Amino acid sequence: HRHALGRVLERHVALVAKASAGCGTLAAAMDYTAKEDALWLARAIAAVPGLLESLPVVRHGQTAALKVLQHLSEPELVAARGRLLAAAGSYGSNRYGREVLEYLSGGNACCPSGGYANSMGL
Repeated sequence: HRHALGRVLERHVALVAKASAGCGTLAAAMDYTAKEDALWLARAIAAVPGLLESLPVVRHGQTAALKVLQHLSEPELVAARGRLLAAAGSYGSNRYGREVLEYLSGGNACCPSGGYANSMGL
């Protein structure tokens, strides 16, 4: 069932991410699906133009964005971090965005440096 759920979310990622609760669902799915399914879901989020960059300013979206970074492989991770950094100007005025900024400014590509996301085991 987890595999099927991951595939459904992957196909409808843009629609699911429009709501705060949907962002939480995406983040949880990346935790509880198989590693391969989490990777495909992270890739699906990163593939939608502007979606990854919009997540950090939405409740639960910051966690989903950080989970995407956690699951992507090196070349994809570098590209995703670059996109988030390019959009980071709008993150400082939002508490959720500041968590992503904190992570990005820490320079650590595998583990966020603190905050709520860190308490979730990222």
